[in-house]
Amino acid sequence: MSKKKSFIINRAKWLHGEVNERSAENNSVLLRPEDGKMCCLGFFAKSVCQLKNKDIESIGDLELEILKNSNLKNKFPKWFFEKYGLSADAWSLMEANDIFSLEDLVRENIIQTLFKKHNIDVKFVGKY
Repeated sequence: MSKKKSFIINRAKWLHGEVNERSAENNSVLLRPEDGKMCCLGFFAKSVCQLKNKDIESIGDLELEILKNSNLKNKFPKWFFEKYGLSADAWSLMEANDIFSLEDLVRENIIQTLFKKHNIDVKFVGKY
């Protein structure tokens, strides 16, 4: 088993459960440059994968699929990608992060459970 990793999500900077102004769909990004907010995968990418802000600015789900074919792919753990794109767990993390109707504590629990499957602890700190 791989070495246990951990990272922190600061609730005040956490981009989650927001509805995109352009559509009724939730459309989160790893890092939103306008206000510096990040989705759970943004915190993960910076802390665990050690990516820089410039690497993750404005990257959403479709762009993550493209990352599979970039030099940044090797920064992510093997479980994150499958043969043809993102893994089921990566998609589940995005869904849990972005679903508008989830209560925050339920959302946090789902995210922690999904990361724990891969030996990664997530701690949520601060206030919303």
